[in-house]
Amino acid sequence: MSTENIKVIVRCRPLNKREISFNAQNIITINSNAGQVIVNSPDKTKTQNDTPEEHFQQIFTFDKVFGTQSMNIDLFNQSFKSVVQAVTQGYNACIFTYGQTGCGKTFTMTGEQSNVGYIVNSFDCIFDYISTLPNSVQIVLKASYIEIHNEKIKDLVTNLNDLSVNESKELGIYVGNLSEHLCYTKTDLQIVRQDGYKTEIQLQHA
Repeated sequence: MSTENIKVIVRCRPLNKREISFNAQNIITINSNAGQVIVNSPDKTKTQNDTPEEHFQQIFTFDKVFGTQSMNIDLFNQSFKSVVQAVTQGYNACIFTYGQTGCGKTFTMTGEQSNVGYIVNSFDCIFDYISTLPNSVQIVLKASYIEIHNEKIKDLVTNLNDLSVNESKELGIYVGNLSEHLCYTKTDLQIVRQDGYKTEIQLQHA
């Protein structure tokens, strides 16, 4: 991976049941070693003008790419773990998961019991680090959970709406009146996440 401050990671999901039902084609090829996503032309022999269609490829290169068989732990270990470890060393960091509805963002973030996503893996990573510290070191871990929707900020734990973004010399940029919850164990972090998830806006998939 590159050493840039911003890295772009791409994950391609398999066809879902709906796509399989109407014989959708997978036109994506992954070259993991080169970090490339290759978009191929569909397998059509003729165009609307009844003439042979010319085959084409478009190649896009990223810091890292993962194919349809990738596991969540693979993404975490190869792409996200270093970000979480940087946070334990005092750096600010963000994992921004972007994509259209139904592309697999939630699965990558939360996963399932046998294939947990990067949120739970991050919790594990944080507490693994804390466990290596001597008893003389005191750690204060707080968690907040917000949602930004239609340019409005909501505290998902307290359900407080229309929070404001503020700036001060002491705190830098921060969200005013945002609740912070002390977390002594990984279970405490999970409770904050679960409480917030209950009030999160869920967009319906097509």
